[in-house]
Amino acid sequence: MNYDKWVEMGERMGLSGSERIEFVDRKKKKYTEREERMLRRDEERRRYDDEQRRFEAQEAEKKRLFELEQAEKKRLFEIERLKEERALKQEERVMKEQELEILKIKAEAKALGADKGAEHLSSKTLRPRLPKFEETDKFISRNDKTVTCFQDKVL
Repeated sequence: MNYDKWVEMGERMGLSGSERIEFVDRKKKKYTEREERMLRRDEERRRYDDEQRRFEAQEAEKKRLFELEQAEKKRLFEIERLKEERALKQEERVMKEQELEILKIKAEAKALGADKGAEHLSSKTLRPRLPKFEETDKFISRNDKTVTCFQDKVL
């Protein structure tokens, strides 16, 4: 504190006794008020800074949570896309297997037709045309695989 300076200043101003004491008390009061204002301003600044840091932390947390949510949505979307892609591939695989089976059946039918000379493959269906009724029993016994494939249609 500047108590000695104030006393000295009062003496230079020509103040004596109680006037000097009043002068020093006023200076002391002004100094104290100034100090209190500075402390309040510092406290307000600290509170403002703390509040600002809390606000920034909340905003950063909101941003982080939003990014996590977006990442989760993207991950789920990617999982769904992969599932759909797998399903399509599986479907394509099944269709290829079916096509391959059809080609095998056609090849077997052609081979049988070449062996017998009497069979012909209809262009509309995959089952071979049967020979005359009397030869059907012989045909069925020799070609059980082909008949089994088309059993519900043949019989």
